[in-house]
Amino acid sequence: MIRSARNGTASAISLILIASAASRGAIAQEIGGLAGPRANDNEAPAYVVLNSRLERSDNVRRVSDGEESDTLASLGLGINYGYAGPRLSAVALGDLSYVEYLDNTYSGRLAGNFDGQAIWGKNTDLLQWQLEDVFGQTRTDALASATPDNLQNVNVISTGPTINLRFGQTFVALDGRYADQSYESGDLDSRRLTGAASVGRSLSEKSSLSLNAQVERLKYDDSVGNADYDTRQYFVRYRSELGRNNISSDLGYTEVEIDGSKPSGGALARVDIDRRISASSSVFIGGRMQFSSSADALRMDRGSTGSRPDSEAPLAASDPFRQREVIGGWRTERSRTSLTLSASRSEERYEKSTQLDRDVTQLQVELGRHIAPTLWLRTEARYQKEEFVNVDAAAKELTLSAELRKSLGRKVSLSLRYEYNDHSGNGGAAEYKENLIMLYFDFLAAGRR
Repeated sequence: MIRSARNGTASAISLILIASAASRGAIAQEIGGLAGPRANDNEAPAYVVLNSRLERSDNVRRVSDGEESDTLASLGLGINYGYAGPRLSAVALGDLSYVEYLDNTYSGRLAGNFDGQAIWGKNTDLLQWQLEDVFGQTRTDALASATPDNLQNVNVISTGPTINLRFGQTFVALDGRYADQSYESGDLDSRRLTGAASVGRSLSEKSSLSLNAQVERLKYDDSVGNADYDTRQYFVRYRSELGRNNISSDLGYTEVEIDGSKPSGGALARVDIDRRISASSSVFIGGRMQFSSSADALRMDRGSTGSRPDSEAPLAASDPFRQREVIGGWRTERSRTSLTLSASRSEERYEKSTQLDRDVTQLQVELGRHIAPTLWLRTEARYQKEEFVNVDAAAKELTLSAELRKSLGRKVSLSLRYEYNDHSGNGGAAEYKENLIMLYFDFLAAGRR
């Protein structure tokens, strides 16, 4: 596992953020890119759930031959909650569990994802302080199955101040951040220093425009096996929540300089648009063109439910990569039925580890149905295709699932879930089929689902 001292710090910070988020109602703003439940959206889920699970897999090692079965028992926490108080704002999103393999196929492990942020002070104050903890897994071998042998936990803790200056509708913000990135194994532990400046103007209560500059320095603990690098960003930021449209965009230029080499640069774009097209449905589209890293990719994705499949874990690599991504979809929520359709396409191009260059396409359908006053049905189909550009290898994965949840009271529910995974590939990519049967017992500690 991650070094004990760092694990203790990470666990303490996670608990602080969870406690802050769960203590009151939902947050009404976006903090550092992680959107929490909105206070004015009475239908949005906002919850803290304690759960215990039993899972039975008929191919726990995810191999093509010599399949082994095992039963997994776990205790965990699911959270999608926020808090906005007089001085403190916090938001937390995640699904964490400690898993034991009862037939001893693997040793016990902490698994799942968590992304939590807390800010002391308001953006109208001279000084704010931010604390963030991001936890997840990366894949060590890009072609191997996503099992505990090929997954390692990563934790990123960051903190630092923001200085705010206001002159009427004009504002100036200066940010400083220090981050500690800890990997369970290998030599990728690092420290990151970030400085940023923003000059902008509030166009209305819910819209703003600003000019931004950001500089980051990443330094590895093992500087012999890994090259330190600097990342610089210069962009125009626009935020708007007017009428039926929510728009967030960063447009500009970015570059990376690895260990004093010639900088490599290009366009920077981060755009998210959400438009409500009726009282019950909306469409969304987003795109990214930027430099990223395996630790950056741990952040929970837009629209995430708090967990994601192991096969979506980012690849563990020491150098940054150019990320190009587009995602779009449609969602509807009626009194008894919800439906979400989404599609995404991403490209990753590494500066040095070019054998990891890949293209990933994903299609997903989620359908939920309230079939009785205390009975819910949720089905999901997900298809993912992963193609490696400079290696003759590719992988395809199809996941089908169905879950039936029965409410046993105001706070207690019981769920039965079936999941089928079909993973095929060539060029050394893993091939396997797996059936999972899961029994969940949930206790709603706070909020609503």
